Amino acid sequence: MIDCFSINKYQSVDENIPYIAMRLYKLIERPISVDKLFEKYSKINRIDLSLNLERLLFLAMTFLFSVGLTGLSDNLVRRIG
Repeated sequence: MIDCFSINKYQSVDENIPYIAMRLYKLIERPISVDKLFEKYSKINRIDLSLNLERLLFLAMTFLFSVGLTGLSDNLVRRIG
């Protein structure tokens, strides 16, 4: 199992949940659906949207929700604060 909260020489920074969360948070300029946010992330970072990437993105979104930086209303993700 990959430890997604620490960085070591065997793991890409793009597999680190807090780093991905930071990049996702910067992409939320206005309310956006999760699907469009993930597509935007993959397009900007030139990464194919795969099952593994979606898993990391969902973990990053869960992290953002848990620390209170994002919220969900009307099926749209938005920044809080």
